Amino acid sequence: MGIVSLGFAGFYSLNGQAMLAWAISLLLLNLWWSRRINRTLETSRHFTQRPAVYNELLLYAAVSGAIWGGTVIWLDSYLSDLIFYLCVGVVAIISVVTIAVSVVIRQAYLTQLVFSLGSIALWLAWHAEARPFNAGFAVLLVGLSVFLVIASDLSSRANG
Repeated sequence: MGIVSLGFAGFYSLNGQAMLAWAISLLLLNLWWSRRINRTLETSRHFTQRPAVYNELLLYAAVSGAIWGGTVIWLDSYLSDLIFYLCVGVVAIISVVTIAVSVVIRQAYLTQLVFSLGSIALWLAWHAEARPFNAGFAVLLVGLSVFLVIASDLSSRANG
């Protein structure tokens, strides 16, 4: 849903082909990753090669988070204030919804959180004067990130 939301947001403000290429690329990356995880589970590679699988999870979380954060930063110069802040909200919702993953591999979730919400918050703070609510959204994203870190810690303790 996040891909579709950001795709529609940018589709009318940017070159439609660029947004379509972005959406297809992200969908293919997610499809490839799902298949990779399925193969890992089918072959029990998560038991036999635990450190390698863990490192792959962290790398994917960093890449995925950087893509979401980078997309919002890229869209910043093309979108109106309202649509831009809606895109920031979509990425924040993605981070909230994926907290269930933190029970499985908390470090991967936190990596994605830093690379997505952290990079957007930094961008908004750095460009606080560019849009009317950038500073407020930067503070909001930092607060949300702190809340999600605490919530994932509590969730991990309850399940671990």
